[in-house]
Amino acid sequence: MDALLHHLLRSIAARFPGKEAIVHRNRRMTCAWTWRAVTSLASRLKSAGLERGDRLGVFLDASIPQALSIFAASAADVEPAFRGEGDAFERQILGAISRR
Repeated sequence: MDALLHHLLRSIAARFPGKEAIVHRNRRMTCAWTWRAVTSLASRLKSAGLERGDRLGVFLDASIPQALSIFAASAADVEPAFRGEGDAFERQILGAISRR
């Protein structure tokens, strides 16, 4: 079985907690900090009702929050979907939100 994205981050954070995991402009996040942020966000996504197979719309420019969202989607077992996938994607996300 192939490792999921968040499995790789968890492994790296356990081995190298003080190493930089994310660098964006003048912000630097350690592996341990990144893993804590990802698990916290993943927990909040599940608490909000996201379930396996759901899609999570990520409408963020390249940034630390975008990276955390992608890792958290993996940890929450949902699929991240990005701006730029077209109108069909936006209709699907809006439809999913209106059904909740």
